[in-house]
This record gives sequence, structure tokens and C-alpha cells, in this order.
Amino acid sequence: MGGSLTPEEISEIRKSNRYNKIKYFVESGTYKGDTTTLVSPLFDQVYTIEIHEGLYKEAISRFKQENLENITCLLGNSLDLLGEVSSKVSDGAVFFLDAHISGSDSSWDGVHRVPIYEELDAILQHRLGPSVFVIDDLRLWVQGTWDWSHVTNEGIIKKFLDKEYHVLSYYEKNDRFYVYI
Repeated sequence: MGGSLTPEEISEIRKSNRYNKIKYFVESGTYKGDTTTLVSPLFDQVYTIEIHEGLYKEAISRFKQENLENITCLLGNSLDLLGEVSSKVSDGAVFFLDAHISGSDSSWDGVHRVPIYEELDAILQHRLGPSVFVIDDLRLWVQGTWDWSHVTNEGIIKKFLDKEYHVLSYYEKNDRFYVYI
């Protein structure tokens, strides 16, 4: 599946009392802003990061046109910006990590084609309340495409455990890997 989150996925995330009051949504890899637009009415504040200037400008224009005022759109590398953003959402957030190369229309910083582990390091340097992490494009690391061969479910869970987070559950669904802390 991949691509933008769906209303059904957001609804599933928010089923539990522990996660239904999350006020923040953080996205790496804005692309054209489809997920951002979808989640804007569901969260108090949405942060989205895009490395490609053209996509960033297109998204900003879309958000203004649609009058979405609770979105902070940041231009730059998610590795540089996620630490700053995660310090603003210490109560907890839904993190949608999608700033990796996944096809010919993807953007990257020229060094990190698949910065999943580095993104988690940047986020987890701050203590977070109940949060959900959704990592897109699971099929790519299973297939080992685009330098994903080093990414594993176990490696991702280890990042949380190394920072002494309690992982309540994790699962694969719809080409995504979900982690609840």
C-alpha cells in the first residue's frame, strides 16, 4: 500500500484511550501534503518536514489554499529538524516517518537514502509521552530495495529499548510498521 495514511488508519491508531488524546502529528517527507491535509483536522498541531524545495513550496501553497492553519511546514533534512520538533511534542505524538527514497519521485539529502534509524535517534533523544510511530514502505526493507537491507523490525524495536522506552505493541499492516510506546 504505502503512500498517504488513510482515515481508517488514523481511526485505528486512536482507538485506545492511551492514544486517542494525542494532540500532535509529526511527518517526515511531506511530498504533496496528502497525509498532512488528512490529519490536520484531527490534531491540534501538525509538523511536516520536506527536503525538496519544490515539493515544500507546493505543499505550503496547498495548505494556504485549503486554510489549514495548524500546520507547520519545515524545509530541510528530517535528520536536522526532527530533534527540534520532538522537543515540542513531549506529551506524545503520532510520527509518520516517510522521508526515505522509495521511488524515482523521492527526494534525499545525497547521503542518507534510508534514514529511518537516524530519524529515530533524533526523535528519541527527547522523552516522549504515549506515542505511535508509523514507518512507511515496509515492502522495501523486506525486499532489500534502495539500500533498505539493514532495516529490520528488530533493529527498529531495539532503538526504543536502547532509550529505555516501553514498547507496548508493534505490528505490520498496509505496507507500514507500527510501534506503540
